[in-house]
Amino acid sequence: MAEFWEAFYQFEAYWSIAKGTRELGFTFPVFREEGLNLVEFYHPVLRQPVKNTLVLHGDEHVVLLTGPNMSGKSTLLKAVGLCVYLAHAGLAVPAATCELPFFHSLVIAINLRDSLRDGYSHFMAEIQKLKQVLRAAQEPGRTCAIFDELFRGTNMDDALEITRATVSGLAGFPRSYFFISTHLLQLEQQLPREPAVRTYCIECILQDGLPVFSYRLQAGWSNLKIGRLLFQKEGLYSLLQYSAAKQAATALSGKPE
Repeated sequence: MAEFWEAFYQFEAYWSIAKGTRELGFTFPVFREEGLNLVEFYHPVLRQPVKNTLVLHGDEHVVLLTGPNMSGKSTLLKAVGLCVYLAHAGLAVPAATCELPFFHSLVIAINLRDSLRDGYSHFMAEIQKLKQVLRAAQEPGRTCAIFDELFRGTNMDDALEITRATVSGLAGFPRSYFFISTHLLQLEQQLPREPAVRTYCIECILQDGLPVFSYRLQAGWSNLKIGRLLFQKEGLYSLLQYSAAKQAATALSGKPE
C-alpha cells in the first residue's frame, strides 16, 4: 500500500504539471551554450499580463533596467527569474520561446530586508548578497543573478559610485548573466562602455500630467520621474499644507486642538 500511494502521489504531481502546462500555454525550454532568448514571457500570477521579449546575443550578459515607480520593473525581473528557475527544475515556462544557458547557481535579490539576528542593515544585506554572487560567478559554472534596485540602502553618491564599479566588474564574467534594476538616473552618464552591458527600460508616458503605464520592455534608458506627480495626485501636498496651517492656527489661538 505504501508503494501504491507513493506512486499515485507522483502520478498526481506529474498530471497536475501536465494539465497546468497545457491550460496555461507554457512551453518547454531549450538549453544552449550562448545567448538568452525569452519571447513573450510574463508572470503567470497576473490576470492580464503584458508579454515581453528579451533577447541577448553573444557577449551581452549585463542588463540594466530603468523605469519610473509602478512601471513594472520588479514584476519583469520576477518573471525572468521564474522562467530561469522553472527551466532548471525541468518544467515548462510562461513564455512562447525560452532558450537559455544552463546555470549552476541562481541568486535572487528582490525585497531584501535588514536582519536583527545577524545585525545587518538593508545595505549590508545587499553587500552580502553581491558577495555571494561574485563568489558563485568565480566558480567554473555559470551564475544568473537578479538585483532589484541595487544599493538603494545607501546614499545616492555612494550608490552611484559602487553601482558603476559593480556593473564594470560584472561585465568581466562573460559566462554568467546579471539583471539589475535601478532608479539612479545619473548612472547613465557613468556607465562603462562595455559591449557586455545592455540598457532597457519599461515604457511610460505622461498624458495630461499623469503617468500612463504600458508595461512594455524596450531598449534604452528612462529618465522619467513621476514621484512628485504621484505625491501630488494622492493629495499629500494639500494634506501637509492643511496640517501645517491647522497647527499654526492652534498655536496662535492658544487653545489645545
